[in-house]
Amino acid sequence: MKAIVFADSHGSTEEMALVLRRHQPDVCLHLGNDAADIWEIRGAFPKTRFEAVRGNGDRGNAPEELLTMLGPVRVLMTHGHKYGVKQTRLRAEYAAKEKGAAILLFAHTHKPLLEYSGDLTIMNAGTVSGVYTGIFTYGIISINGDVKCSIENVLDIKNAEKGI
Repeated sequence: MKAIVFADSHGSTEEMALVLRRHQPDVCLHLGNDAADIWEIRGAFPKTRFEAVRGNGDRGNAPEELLTMLGPVRVLMTHGHKYGVKQTRLRAEYAAKEKGAAILLFAHTHKPLLEYSGDLTIMNAGTVSGVYTGIFTYGIISINGDVKCSIENVLDIKNAEKGI
């Protein structure tokens, strides 16, 4: 199973569609702030499951956090603003551990991060839009018996398509 993780897309539907075409994931997860962007492109990817949480800049009926399953792996999705992740991730980490999650996905800082705390994998996919950072990032979670996570750059896909 492969999941693509987006955050803080801020209207970057072209970049998200490019990533989804390249990776053909089973699941697309959006961690808020223009989470509605994935609903705009989802029709082009009928075989992909889409899930989203609401960010501090979102309106609508998406939940503020979501406990979901990627195969046998429990994942806590949150934008992170309610946990104060710009100051510290500890409250979000405790929440993930209390809920039995193996992966904590959060956003809000626009800074990509991949760390491990005991049995908990912690990922912030950064921002696919490059807003505030100039770095256009997304996350990949691959589950084939073991769990592998990475942070990738959209520009690598664009450069590969140009033959650079």
